[in-house]
Amino acid sequence: MLIKLTYQGKGTPTLVNLQNVKNIYPIHDKRTDTVATKIDYIDGTFVNVVESVKEIYEIQWKMMNGSCDMDFVVPTVDDMINSSFYQNKRDNYNEERPKRPVFRGRTYNRFDSQDNY
Repeated sequence: MLIKLTYQGKGTPTLVNLQNVKNIYPIHDKRTDTVATKIDYIDGTFVNVVESVKEIYEIQWKMMNGSCDMDFVVPTVDDMINSSFYQNKRDNYNEERPKRPVFRGRTYNRFDSQDNY
């Protein structure tokens, strides 16, 4: 049973298979100072999502009873690659470029010549 949730931090959608879930519990994210939900899978991986534990259980209950709407569209791999490419290109364009050191060359004094008599 797949449900669509939102990654914590990124805000992008993710699909979660509730049949492979081992634990669901709330956590406190210290970086953003918000409460998120951590979903542990059977294989040892995990995902942090924005939705609360109560919301996830309500979605699961609705899907089991057949009253949940399934109107989301999963993007294709090509669409995800194109969107990430253009997003990275746009982010890198707006980012400030590092300053290069200026090569000034050697400054010569009048005492630097080889023919000092």
